[in-house]
Amino acid sequence: MDPIRLLIRQYINAAWRRRWTGVVVAWLVCGFGWAAVTFIPNEYESSARLDVDADAVLTPLLNGLAADSAPQSQLELIQRTLLSRPNLEKVISKTDLDLTVANPSDRERLIKRLSNDIRVVPQTRNLFTITYRDPSPKLAHDVVQSLLTIFV
Repeated sequence: MDPIRLLIRQYINAAWRRRWTGVVVAWLVCGFGWAAVTFIPNEYESSARLDVDADAVLTPLLNGLAADSAPQSQLELIQRTLLSRPNLEKVISKTDLDLTVANPSDRERLIKRLSNDIRVVPQTRNLFTITYRDPSPKLAHDVVQSLLTIFV
């Protein structure tokens, strides 16, 4: 037991003698960490929950097309409808994103980026969460709000 106490005492004495080196190293690590955090770009997320009575919405649309659609296929149909090209073009025009588009290829890239960035996630059978992230908080909010308006 005595050699262990002696070893611990030696470590404590060595640490005490080099305490200022430890303080300088800690401040340098903190300084680099704060600088790194400063350069991380801001990203804002807007989300909304949408309660949809899938049967009431899809029954008139699927009348005569399908005998009985499963809940999972109803979910996929609602997601595809919400993120369809005409709806994304409406979102682009309502959020003034079309002002940033110079040519048709830029518009195609914008539509593809929106379709990849907008998330429609099912929470329950009739509850969906629509989520969009962007460096601009106003644009993130406007995109989700436009999708809600289009769906309603």
